[in-house]
Amino acid sequence: MMINCPPSHGGKNRADMQLAIDAAALATNPSIDTIIVVANDSDFSPLFASLRASGKRVVLCEIGSLVGQAAWLLRAMADDCVTYNQALVNA
Repeated sequence: MMINCPPSHGGKNRADMQLAIDAAALATNPSIDTIIVVANDSDFSPLFASLRASGKRVVLCEIGSLVGQAAWLLRAMADDCVTYNQALVNA
């Protein structure tokens, strides 16, 4: 399942909130064992902790141009990490 957060008046914060809400809802689905989050914002670290506590495997898909910024915390909290460019090549 892909969750799209189109631009709106709420901007980045609205998209971040929607992603967190949707991912938390997916965590209750027993048929989903892995959740891939495309992000590079350490604000998602509580979400990663919650998903892992729910027994989900969390994969961080970083956006290539932003690799190395605040994502170090997410990398440490994720079960696996790929860059967006890697994901496209391996698809």
